[in-house]
Amino acid sequence: MQNRALAPQLAAFLETVKHWRPFTEAVPWERLCEIRNKAFQWFLDYTTCTELVMCDCDIVITARTEPLLNSTAPVTSVRFARASDGRDAHGADMTVGMIKLSRTAVAKLMAVPGGPWKPSATQCTCECPAFHRACIEAGFVPVKTGVAGHRVHAVLYPGGELKLDSNVEIL
Repeated sequence: MQNRALAPQLAAFLETVKHWRPFTEAVPWERLCEIRNKAFQWFLDYTTCTELVMCDCDIVITARTEPLLNSTAPVTSVRFARASDGRDAHGADMTVGMIKLSRTAVAKLMAVPGGPWKPSATQCTCECPAFHRACIEAGFVPVKTGVAGHRVHAVLYPGGELKLDSNVEIL
């Protein structure tokens, strides 16, 4: 994946947040889970925050995203509404494009050897289902609430194909 600027709505939201850090390095699919594990570890080691909101740089925050930010569940994700038909792009599984976790949930998930973010040999498009299963195995039932936009739907493996929603190719 290539580096991209933050979505304007996300940049505006971050101006209201007390503490945040961008992880901006562009990484191939094989290293994405490693970077997500590093973000979790950074959160535990260098902040005293009680909650972590982690999102991709192309997330579009709207008023409909607010339920995620107000959630008190240990693990919460948003629904991604597809531009073409408004349906949830991830169905029953949580999406990791924008998630909110309690410090307790992050700590318990990071207690798993190697961290909770693990690429699967059979997983071919995203790490969302595997992380959803890791949360369930750690004793957390992810809650889906609120809606966010995702400017670029990334199909990271195989190949470098990026699509806006499921209909419009941009590269």
